[in-house]
Formats: sequence, structure tokens, C-alpha cells
Amino acid sequence: MPKVLKTALTVVVAILSHSAIEGADLSPKLWAGLSVYPQGPVIRGGEVERLQITFGVVNDGTTPVNAQRMSGSSRLFINGVELREWSLIVNNGGRGGQCFALRPGQDCSFSYSLARYFRKPGIYVVRWEAPNFRASELTFRVVNEFRP
Repeated sequence: MPKVLKTALTVVVAILSHSAIEGADLSPKLWAGLSVYPQGPVIRGGEVERLQITFGVVNDGTTPVNAQRMSGSSRLFINGVELREWSLIVNNGGRGGQCFALRPGQDCSFSYSLARYFRKPGIYVVRWEAPNFRASELTFRVVNEFRP
């Protein structure tokens, strides 16, 4: 094959490969969810100090992802207001080794005690999101302790 033709063919293959990669969706496919403990949509005032929120991620993609890094760049909202100290909270807790290399089909979950943000009676809507996922909103209500 003449050198000029070989060089031209190499350039065309490189351009086509680059175009295919640019058009491909290389972002991880992740599912995320939230749950609250004590379980249930209503939390009594006496139970608030035990309140924890569990965060979960499932890798629905075809390649491993570092879920710890992704959750570390996530944002948490309570009633539409971003929790400013979330970055400090999420980046200073153990999430286990499985979050570092979350293989396809694997899940990772971790919990945080967030009672101090839910001490007042009321309805709370919690949202957790990152560039690669957005969990469904979690809604629950904190009520005063019933005293007959």
C-alpha cells in the first residue's frame, strides 16, 4: 500500500473513531434512592433523634464506576433548600469498599444520622442528586409526641 494512501486511511479511521466516541453516551447509568429510619411516612417527635437517611446507588451501566466519588459530588436538598454542609457530611464517612469500584449490577448504600435537620414538626421533602443521578424525592412528616 502506498505511504500516502496508508496515511490517509489512518486519518479517516481516527476521525470516524473520534466521532463515534463523541456521539456515544459515556456517562454511567446509575439509579439512586433514599429511605428514612425510623421507617414510615410519620415520625413522632420522640423518634427524631434516631432519624437516619439511607442513600443507595445501583450501577445499571456496563462498566464499573466509583460511586463514592459520585456521591461525594452530590447535593442534598431539604424542602428545596440545599444543605450547605452536605459536602462535608458525605465526604467524611465510611461507605465501604464496594462503593469504590461498583461493578455493573452492584449496589452501594450508606446512612447518615441527620436528626438535627428534622427536629421541628412539619412535612419534609428530601432530594438527592448528582451529575449522573437523581433519586426520587423522599417525603415524610415529623409530628409532636402524642401525650394523652
